[in-house]
Amino acid sequence: WNYFGGKALVVWHAGTDAMNLEYKSDQEIIAGAMDTLRVMYGDDIPKPTETVVVRFDPDAAEATSGPTPMTTHTKGASSYLKVGSTPNDRSDIATPVMGRVFFAGEHTSLNNPALIQGAYESGIREARNIIVK
Repeated sequence: WNYFGGKALVVWHAGTDAMNLEYKSDQEIIAGAMDTLRVMYGDDIPKPTETVVVRFDPDAAEATSGPTPMTTHTKGASSYLKVGSTPNDRSDIATPVMGRVFFAGEHTSLNNPALIQGAYESGIREARNIIVK
């Protein structure tokens, strides 16, 4: 992944797995990820040069690696479509107001909703819209 001149591997856990990992140490979580990668790719994979573990439970963050902006402000929330919504609602949310206020974010992405990729792509989309205006 070369967006920032380097390579990155992002790992997400959900449900019970995520809850079980919240109070494990960074070292335990990273060791588990490396064990999985070795099963997938063999023992010759390189060690990570840098790691970041984000926790969404503020109590777990405080007890392990300390609070992060994500735990403090969003608590790991992602957008979702409520019952009765359609993907068109995401387009509606992204509609500019009077050609002066533009909306980006994963919640406005049709292709990658609820993902960082969607937030990034929507930022590019709206930057282009602003430049055209």
